[in-house]
Amino acid sequence: MDTPLLLSVADYARAAQAKLPKDWFDYYEGGALDEITLRENAVGWDRLKLYYRVLAGVGTRDLTTTVLGQSISMPIAIAPTAFHKLA
Repeated sequence: MDTPLLLSVADYARAAQAKLPKDWFDYYEGGALDEITLRENAVGWDRLKLYYRVLAGVGTRDLTTTVLGQSISMPIAIAPTAFHKLA
């Protein structure tokens, strides 16, 4: 089976839906109470536009930064919330 190409948030959602049990996926796909934050997050992703410049400044890159005084290799972090163990 071919691995799907994951390029967008929607691609990841479809891949998760194909792999996770329905009740687990529904938990992750849904939001609390009236889902205001869920809607605002979706609108925020829709507003986000990323513009890349091909071969612009192709020198050595350094993504290291600090979070709460701890050095990390790149500015990506996942907060341990709710039921991450389901996925």
